[in-house]
Amino acid sequence: MLIDETPQKPLEEFSDKELFTKIWISPRKVFKYLHDKSYDKFLYPLLFLAGLTNALNNNRIDNENAILIKLIIGAVIGGLLGWIGMLLFAAIMSWTGKWINGKAETMQLLRVSAYAYIPSIVAVLSVLILILLFGPKVLAPSFTIETITLPEILIYFFLLLIQFSLAVWAFILYLIGISVAQNFSIGKAFLNILLSLMVILLPLLSLFFLLR
Repeated sequence: MLIDETPQKPLEEFSDKELFTKIWISPRKVFKYLHDKSYDKFLYPLLFLAGLTNALNNNRIDNENAILIKLIIGAVIGGLLGWIGMLLFAAIMSWTGKWINGKAETMQLLRVSAYAYIPSIVAVLSVLILILLFGPKVLAPSFTIETITLPEILIYFFLLLIQFSLAVWAFILYLIGISVAQNFSIGKAFLNILLSLMVILLPLLSLFFLLR
């Protein structure tokens, strides 16, 4: 009996710098490297920055006098504790992934989340530019473009477009990372995400209708 001894393609190596540059253009290769090497050197700094990013993006305070202070406090707390939500979702992703023959454990999927968040972390720069241009009030729900000039309006929407584009790319990176870690196709990785969201949302919806 002949045994297939076809040599496997050697794993492509990346320097620390290349991890953060090549993930934009060769994400599958980078996630493959991270997964096979269990490379966690930057895991916790990225989780801190991801939590901080979430806090900045979700911090909407209508009291202009308190915006800056609460923004800073919220960002610090988000950076320190925001990773907990990512850890819980990674655990759910691992659990639901096994329903469709996924292989990844919680920490492997948490690693995917951290590195897939890089575009969203970069997008914080556009938020900081908005704050520099228009002040902390730009994060308040009461902020309106009616009070700014046309050039400022164009800059405002250009920066929002950058944020949106980076958020879309972050989601694409997450899909690719899940497909690598779980050994899924992109479609199956998307199904993994949908199943995980259903596990979270269905009990909440059931509770909502029960309490009505």
